Amino acid sequence: MRKPKSNDQRKTKETNISVSACVDMANHLKNNIERIVDRGYTMGYSMVETQPGWMAIDASAVEVFVRVHIHLSDGNKLMDTHINTCFLFTCTKEKEGKYRFTWTNSLS
Repeated sequence: MRKPKSNDQRKTKETNISVSACVDMANHLKNNIERIVDRGYTMGYSMVETQPGWMAIDASAVEVFVRVHIHLSDGNKLMDTHINTCFLFTCTKEKEGKYRFTWTNSLS
């Protein structure tokens, strides 16, 4: 049986890896998100009775396929690729307020 390596022998060279992602066709993405903000007003939600301290909200969402350019580097070029992925963008609106971009979820 061999003696386990000491901590000094197990040290590895630390390498920083940078990751950058850029959405292709950002204007197309912006137009799809704005589409959910511009949809018609739902009359009934603001009349809903809620528990004290709670507020009814109107939610609107759109599923969008997005092409993303990804670049990984450790100082040398490691990977440069495109991926297609799906996101769910959601906006909410409180009574008599404006729609706000609330959250996004990756569906991949």
